[in-house]
Amino acid sequence: MHTVILERAQAQPRSAVAARWLLALLCLSSAALLVVLGSRLSFFNDDWWFLLQRPGLESHGGLDTVLAPHNGNLVVLQAALYKAMTATFGLGSQVPFHAVIGIGAICLGLLVWAIVTPRLGSVIGLCAAALVMFLGPAWEALLFFGSSSHLAALVFGLGALVALERASPARDALACVLLLLAISVVNGGIAFVAGALIAVLLRRRLASLWIVAVPAVVFGLWWAFYGHTEPSHVSLQHIEHLPRYVFDSASFGLAAVTGLEHQSLPHVLASGHILTVISLALLILWLARGGRPSRWALVVASALLAFWVLAGASAIPGRGPDSSRYQVTDAVLLIVLAAELLRRQREYAVARWPMAAATVAIVASNLIVLRHGYDFLRVESGYANADLGALQIARPLAPPHLRLVAAVARDPYLNAVSASRYFAVTAAHGAPPVYSATQILGAPAPQRRAADSVLVWAFGMVGQSPGGVRSVRACSRLGANGTEKAIRSPGVLIENVGPVPLVVGVAHFAPRGMPVYIRLLAENASARVRVPVDSPRIPWRITAINPARARPAAMRVCQLLG
Repeated sequence: MHTVILERAQAQPRSAVAARWLLALLCLSSAALLVVLGSRLSFFNDDWWFLLQRPGLESHGGLDTVLAPHNGNLVVLQAALYKAMTATFGLGSQVPFHAVIGIGAICLGLLVWAIVTPRLGSVIGLCAAALVMFLGPAWEALLFFGSSSHLAALVFGLGALVALERASPARDALACVLLLLAISVVNGGIAFVAGALIAVLLRRRLASLWIVAVPAVVFGLWWAFYGHTEPSHVSLQHIEHLPRYVFDSASFGLAAVTGLEHQSLPHVLASGHILTVISLALLILWLARGGRPSRWALVVASALLAFWVLAGASAIPGRGPDSSRYQVTDAVLLIVLAAELLRRQREYAVARWPMAAATVAIVASNLIVLRHGYDFLRVESGYANADLGALQIARPLAPPHLRLVAAVARDPYLNAVSASRYFAVTAAHGAPPVYSATQILGAPAPQRRAADSVLVWAFGMVGQSPGGVRSVRACSRLGANGTEKAIRSPGVLIENVGPVPLVVGVAHFAPRGMPVYIRLLAENASARVRVPVDSPRIPWRITAINPARARPAAMRVCQLLG
């Protein structure tokens, strides 16, 4: 008997040590994966707004710049982090930025493991940690620094709820600080303030209300002075559709947790709607049999519901229930809530090894989803590198007000990049590794055409009136059938010699047949096209297209002198 007891006492520490080593391996693997993938990407979308359009205190912008809302969100901590990272590491490498995301993923995994393990055992705790650290459907929060604010708010907010699980002055103060941090990165942190309010009310001690009153008052003051300056997307229509939004959010969260967000699966499975119906049925059955949620389950459920309501009340395109960055919060809170609801169900202990096997399959499926997200960001990084490489080539002549809106950059995610701010910031902190002329030539055709578009706008190559032209030479006739002709600096005089309007285009890096169209040239009209002297020894080419294919048309092209 004593021998059996001794063996069990020795086996338990060994299993606990093994679990910690495995947890450490999972943490390091997750962080390494995110850093390696992230190092091959560029800044994206919101990143440029923080890097270029929020100059901060160093530009004498004052508190207005620091406290200004971003898409309606309080982002003081996020903006400060961008500035600190840029000042410390510059813009030449993505590794420091994605190392921060990796640290956030590790913190989240450790936090979930610490919550689940006491409730359901170390094996299921490791499964839960693995699911959240390799949550492929949340690729935005894991691979895009601008959306990692949702990861940060989740870590801070969930940490605050854990601190409030047991009352003590130190834990209460920590919870208050963590709630302040949660609301300072993204408005989703308000959901955890709501959950903390339920935790405080369940104590039945009004003296503890300061824990949530402080962050609530801070956010309210910010909203009164700054947040209201941006239009709110909250509407009666959104509120009317909140039940459907909540249902869809729960469904996508469950699909993410179970690895069903795979593109090869039918929508009825990938949406997670079936899982939500089954889960609701099981919950109702559990309640009917006398099951009662614990206080902490009510706290977590309140935070989750508040998150869905806040997101649904202001839902716009890009903020739907299937939004990748939202699913990190959906999935993690659903896992934590399930662990709390099942903590007293001892029969689930026998399912730990089948659950471990299922976790391996789920992580594998979610890594495929992560790869899809990475592929999207990789393509967008190519556009950014090509467009910014073209902007760098055009630097001597680019107008300061030039902005890489979609019509210029042929990509919708560079709106925040203006020539003046880009050159000023990169002069101070170094430039990201954009494409050279040779690399642009080796890029996919759409990205080469995007680079041409930036050059066209930067060099002012849109056809101008022919006034001031003194002399021309080497005139030739160019058929309006897509044929290209090389043109040189300082430019050419073009004349429509046909009976129908022509569409005129130019190309530099782009392959044949993919010009950037610069002008509609009416019949018998003429125009001057400026051709800059730029560093790459690659000729510009001009072409004309006849929209009215039934009628013959042509364009006369003459080289300008001087």
